[in-house]
Amino acid sequence: NRFHVEQWSYLLDRCSEMQEPTGSLLDNSMLMYGSGISDGDRHNHDDLPIVLFGKGAGSIAPGGHIRYENGTPLANLYVSLLDRMGANVDAFSDSTAALPRLSG
Repeated sequence: NRFHVEQWSYLLDRCSEMQEPTGSLLDNSMLMYGSGISDGDRHNHDDLPIVLFGKGAGSIAPGGHIRYENGTPLANLYVSLLDRMGANVDAFSDSTAALPRLSG
């Protein structure tokens, strides 16, 4: 885990250093780090530890903690991110709807 987090940190640093006409690469990106299982012993996939980095070209306000209702499919996050990229989809995998907000 330490190795992966160190690599993630390196990637985020590099993205923040790369400047584009409208900000850094990180400002214009949406990067997700997390796990598909919250409790490996029970194979539980509730309360997943997911972190979003970047501002999605201004479509995501950083700095918040959001907790969604139990049973909310992770695919709802994917639908929300796809929407912010301009790939409007009605559903993805087991999604039920886009998430109501992505900022704290």
